[in-house]
Amino acid sequence: MSTMTPALQKAQTELSDLQKFLTELFKECTQTEDEISSSISEIQLNALGNLKGYEPQEKEEIVEAVNGYMVFNIESSHNNCTYRMEVHLDNDFTDSAETRIRGALDVMLARMVAGQLRNFIQRAQPGANGLRNRRRKSLPFPHPLPYLNPSPTTIPEQVAEEGAVVEAAVFGALNSPSTTTRRKLTLNAYQNSNENVFGKAPVNSYNRQRALYVSLNTNAFKPSRTDAIWAGVIAHEILHNLGWEHPDNQYTLAMPIEIYQACISGGHHLDASFIR
Repeated sequence: MSTMTPALQKAQTELSDLQKFLTELFKECTQTEDEISSSISEIQLNALGNLKGYEPQEKEEIVEAVNGYMVFNIESSHNNCTYRMEVHLDNDFTDSAETRIRGALDVMLARMVAGQLRNFIQRAQPGANGLRNRRRKSLPFPHPLPYLNPSPTTIPEQVAEEGAVVEAAVFGALNSPSTTTRRKLTLNAYQNSNENVFGKAPVNSYNRQRALYVSLNTNAFKPSRTDAIWAGVIAHEILHNLGWEHPDNQYTLAMPIEIYQACISGGHHLDASFIR
């Protein structure tokens, strides 16, 4: 008779907590908006608060060198949860772009750690067949994600499930139980002559390397593009790292990655006139 290893027991407990969180969220979706507003953050804290962020393994290979980068730490806390990042910022960014990026990172992390489930549910505009380009369940991820079994059969439940999956992925990647644990975020500069190309990022790289890699187009930094807009863009690219995808030239609020970007930016998402 086989017994579960401590690691498997821990994973099953974490998954159970997340599933309870999602079940409670479904119940809250039947309440009024005011009731949802006052309860979601508490539900999220209760369900996710005991999970620990990823602890880097001693043998993990660091693939990026510090040379050529400015390195600084950022963090933000909400409801006893803290997200911490060690940012490696390409020295090829101009001073004005650096200022914009630093401001955007502060906005992004503060809004990420506060949680965006309620906003996600409200902003989603699924089509007749529900959300498009959801994160594939079969795609590997190092932390449990709160998929329901059986899968939701209604569009509102599908939206709630996907919003919870986004929150759990972000939580797993960025939550830091101690000041010595920080997620590495490398921001590389690259050039594209199309100023409507904001950035790019490898899909699901976090699962392989436990780090986040985003490239930003130096030609896209215009005065009219605020810290909040760039906060949403960088969050969008981080979701690529965590496994979300979208077709080229298609950006609608039926796509989780665009919904989340709109949540973090405070309303702005990049429509079909923008190419990433």
